[in-house]
Amino acid sequence: MEERREFFPAILLMPVNLDDRVKLVSTLFSSPVIAEVLSLFKPGSELCQKDVIKYLSHRSNKTVISALKKLVSLSS
Repeated sequence: MEERREFFPAILLMPVNLDDRVKLVSTLFSSPVIAEVLSLFKPGSELCQKDVIKYLSHRSNKTVISALKKLVSLSS
């Protein structure tokens, strides 16, 4: 019997430049920590580094800060 899975519809805007696309995809899917960080963002609200570290206290500070640096590097 086949299991039915539901999916959340999402649109991911991709950079035009191939190198930038590769960097984006590899960063987003490189670590479960990055997914955890992204799950903390809520539309219309502010999220500070100290809050992210607090919410992800089960992870090391170094790991969380590294994930944040990777995400910030995508915007430059």
